[in-house]
Formats: sequence, C-alpha cells, structure tokens
Amino acid sequence: MSGRNSRHRIRREDKQKALIILSVLFFLIAVGGYFISRWENERYATAGGESNVPVDPVFSDPEKVEINGAVYVKKKKVRTYLIMGCDTEGEVITRKNGGQADVQIVVVVDDEAKTWRMLPIDRASMVLYEVLDENGKSQGMTNGQITLAHAYGSWEDGSRNVTRTVSRMLANQRIDGYFDMNMEAVPILNDAVGGVTVRIETDFSGIDDSLKMGEDITLTGEQAVTFVRSRKTVDDGTNASRMRRQEAYLKGLISQVKGLSSDEILDLYDELMNYSVTNMGSGDIVDLADMTREYTQLENIEIEGTYDDSGKFRAFEIDEDSLQHVILELYYTRENKEG
Repeated sequence: MSGRNSRHRIRREDKQKALIILSVLFFLIAVGGYFISRWENERYATAGGESNVPVDPVFSDPEKVEINGAVYVKKKKVRTYLIMGCDTEGEVITRKNGGQADVQIVVVVDDEAKTWRMLPIDRASMVLYEVLDENGKSQGMTNGQITLAHAYGSWEDGSRNVTRTVSRMLANQRIDGYFDMNMEAVPILNDAVGGVTVRIETDFSGIDDSLKMGEDITLTGEQAVTFVRSRKTVDDGTNASRMRRQEAYLKGLISQVKGLSSDEILDLYDELMNYSVTNMGSGDIVDLADMTREYTQLENIEIEGTYDDSGKFRAFEIDEDSLQHVILELYYTRENKEG
C-alpha cells in the first residue's frame, strides 16, 4: 500500500478519518505496552525451551466444542486483527530483518454483538513457531518465546510468522489483518504534534535530569521515549506504573493530534507508514477505526500463566485452562440447554 494511494483514498472518503486512524493505532499499541525498555530486549534476547501449549484436541472440530458437558458453538461474525510493535529503528526499506516483536495485541471484533476487545500477549510466552531462513522459507518448528518468531527473514516475513504463530496458539483462528510498527514512530508522532505536555510524577534522576519531578513539561521526541519506556530504575519497577505514564501520555497526544490540520494529519500518516508493515489497506484501517467508535469496547481479556526465571532467560508458561477459556470467550457462544 503506497502512501500516495492511501492519501487519495482517505481524502475521498473523509479527511478527518485519518485522525481516527492515528489515534486508534497509537491507542492499541500504548495500551499493550509498546514501549519496552532496552534492558528487557537484551535480557530476553534468545530464550528457548519447552512449550506448554500443545495442540488442543478440544478444538479438533472448530465449529462445535464440548467441554465438561457444555456445548459451545463458533461465532459467525467475528474478525481478528493483530497489532505489533517491534524493537527496531529505521525505515522499512533499510530493514533486512524485523527484530523482535516486543508487543502483540489481538483485537477481536464481534460484528453481531457490536463489541470489540483486546487480548495482549506476553512477549515471553512459550509457544511453537516456525524457524525461517533469510529468504523466508520454513526450516521447521521450534519452541521459544513468541517474540522471537519476528526475528527471522525480512520484517514482512517476521510479521507474517508472528501472525501465523498467534493464529496457531488460538486454535487456528483466522487473523484478518496485521499492523506492525517500530520504535521510530514514537518521536515522529510526538514532534509532529509539537510535543506532548505531561506532569512528571516520577523521579527520572540519572536517566534524564531534564524531566524534573513535579513539573509540567512539553516532551521532545527523545524525552517522550524515556517517559513512556523506562521501567526498571523508576517508580516501583513494575509495568503497572509504566502503564500509568503511558496512559497520561496518550491523553496528551490525542489532544494534540486534534489540533492538526487535515493536510498535517495526512502527512503524518504517510510518514508513519515508512516505519510500518501491514497487509491491511487504508480502507481496512479506516473501517477498524470507525468500528472502535461505533462498537462497545469490552474489558481486556488476558491469558494467565506463570513466569519462570530459573533459566538464563525469563519464560512465561501459559496456563492451558486459561488459554482455552480465552478462546471460548472470544470465539464461541455457549449453546442453551433445552428445557
């Protein structure tokens, strides 16, 4: 999809929808924790091991599933999208590989119920994925962190490989589209809107002394990356505290984007596409953006599991019962008992 074609199509349909596109894409990525610190990339770079996610025989007949005497029927009007954030920098044309997929967020749309919800997937989840050669050809399956499925072949190969992996993990559910952005989109977004103003409620001493605690600061691009990405050495070191900063930043960003003209929005959209790969056309993205406005967003759903730090690298061992529950919740309806 070229930027020129995207620009013309969006202008014909509705210029203001470009604003929705930007807001939705950033929202999806920010909620899932796109901004993963470099120390995590180094710590989790090559983890492997046994996967606790075998093929679930319960879903051998995908249209009707019976569990403990209860019958579940496949929903007919469900769409699934995968939003990814990778740890690389640079434009698409300069990337020979896609790096790791630090964030994967499954977005499930129920057109019959007119609802949508998100399923964040932990980057350290131990799953089965394909090993690809430099030409993107499969060399067989291996077990390891799902983030590593993105690291084989080209950026596009990695995106498609993660998409296949997520589909397989979710009992072969169809993924209707994927959108994959890299880290360089963050300062571009920030500086294009003139900076985002936030209240500094975290002690960033020694990390960025310009972020003074207790002050309202309009962030530059690099400050924005520090503000939303830092975790290990600030606050209590948890992802929950980092998410609070991301939410505060997101509110400020969306407020700033609303002040851009249509031409400025379209130019920004085109620039972001230099740091993204997707199999979705602009019409698909506009449709997804409209859906998030018109449908009811349900609470995020999560796959439970346990972290294993006994080895060299952290592993998230997926709880099979929890995964089964998530699949049923997203893609099936319990059949009513007669009488």
